[in-house]
Amino acid sequence: MARFGASATALSSSAAQGPTRPVPSRIERLQAPRQGGMFLERPVPVPRGEVIMASGRAAGLDVRPVAARNSAPLGDLDPWYFRTTRLHKGYVSTSDRVDLVTARSDNVPAPWWTSNPLASPPYFLAASRTYRSLYVHTDTGKTMMMPYELADFLAADPKVARLASGVPIVLLIEHGGSGGLETPRLVAARTGRPVWSFSGSLRLITDPQSKRSVMGTVVPADESRPLGQWILSSPGDLGAHTPVERATVRPEAGMVKTFNGELLMDESFFSQTLTDSQGRALGRAFLTNPDLAMRERGLTRLGELTTYSQADVDEHRRINPRSGTERPLPWVVDSGHARPYFLVAHGFENSVNLPRHPDREQLTRIDAGQLGAMLNRRPSLRQRPADAPIVLVSCLTGGAHYAPEWQMAQRLADTTGRTVYAPSDVVSVALNIRTGQAGTEGAWRTFHPSTAEPCTPDRKPVDGGTSEASA
Repeated sequence: MARFGASATALSSSAAQGPTRPVPSRIERLQAPRQGGMFLERPVPVPRGEVIMASGRAAGLDVRPVAARNSAPLGDLDPWYFRTTRLHKGYVSTSDRVDLVTARSDNVPAPWWTSNPLASPPYFLAASRTYRSLYVHTDTGKTMMMPYELADFLAADPKVARLASGVPIVLLIEHGGSGGLETPRLVAARTGRPVWSFSGSLRLITDPQSKRSVMGTVVPADESRPLGQWILSSPGDLGAHTPVERATVRPEAGMVKTFNGELLMDESFFSQTLTDSQGRALGRAFLTNPDLAMRERGLTRLGELTTYSQADVDEHRRINPRSGTERPLPWVVDSGHARPYFLVAHGFENSVNLPRHPDREQLTRIDAGQLGAMLNRRPSLRQRPADAPIVLVSCLTGGAHYAPEWQMAQRLADTTGRTVYAPSDVVSVALNIRTGQAGTEGAWRTFHPSTAEPCTPDRKPVDGGTSEASA
């Protein structure tokens, strides 16, 4: 095995060691294994796996630990269809296996097929995921592997290099497309290939009739978990466009200061990439799984909406639009062909609440300066044209604050250097806005940067609005 900083050596009979690793950053040291408080110079793992068969042909590698392979064995995989299984009410799961006879299942074409029906089958890579890393099988058993290590491994695999140009890689990793997309974007950058990853609970299920394995997801009857989306990552998503740049590019890491002064890493906050119907990124949602499940269908249509309406909130907190009050969305009128970046979170006039756990209401409040600095580190925003605005789908963030210099949307515009559109009152995922209590018409307001250069996020925030948010 090679160590950080060591010269390249052979990974296996079919793959060679990737580029020499630079000195690990502070963020990497926080994530890396420790002993007695000391950072360990960890050997780079070498995955050992089984060949994935798809439609009777070798089509990838299964490097999951042995226990994972035994609990969900992978047979001859159907590479073209994805199965959604919705459990009936009262169903109790006793294992990872799903009763496909009593559950309702639908098969839909996989997005890499619908986008190009004449394409060659993709290359599949199966692994197990932890919160910030992956688990793979090696000669020593179950081993942790960092995303960049897996990307370097695939880039050095001659089987991947011999694939026809444009053949995508599909990551068979549960929640492999959730969070900040570090793994799929690194794999896309290193291999120079498009990469598909699934944001939800991905399962590999053997069909009892055909005995073939299918990719799928299982949705509980109460729909407390989001369905998930297939997300497309491209080789240039991290901002590197030449092979030399892509060989070493890494996602930018950073720290966020909360309202109470706590310092947290960007990845401490739970978020999901927003996508359109084609799997292309629209922006980012900072919502818990139950919140996201309620809003998932509407969020995929954010980029298609052109109008909004005045709305009333009923006793069930549903936001109901009033007919005859339609208005054009201002970014559709103002921005021309610049595609906006949508940011969804629960908000106030001077801050937003970001979740730190996918299921629990463990929310952390941060101000616009810290949010803007974190967004500036996001590759999907950084690579948008300078005139691409941010749409802040977050209640009250366009409303007035008693300390104007801490108004949420204005300071976000100043920090990012981009025009920001934000709602004056409570907003829905259909972008309709509640009419104010005094009858004031709810509106999408426009905030332009007030400084020539993005301002610093490191100023102490002023506490403020306490209204509940619904978006």
